[in-house]
Amino acid sequence: MNMITYRSIANLRAGEKSTIVGFADDNIASKLIEMGLFPGSDVTMVRKAPFGGVFYLKVAGNNFAIRKEEANCIKIKE
Repeated sequence: MNMITYRSIANLRAGEKSTIVGFADDNIASKLIEMGLFPGSDVTMVRKAPFGGVFYLKVAGNNFAIRKEEANCIKIKE
């Protein structure tokens, strides 16, 4: 059986790229979608702030700063 596994975007290292496949929380998902973070979008982890408080992402040429709670909600391809 072929199991598809996902991980959180918070697990990416600086410079790593992946594709958003969905969200773990519907309330946070609606906010992220309004910001322009859509399932199917390619995302790059630009950097992480010290102590993991803020994550800086690049999606479709736009830069985003999101909190740890939001980053943990974004599911990406393994």
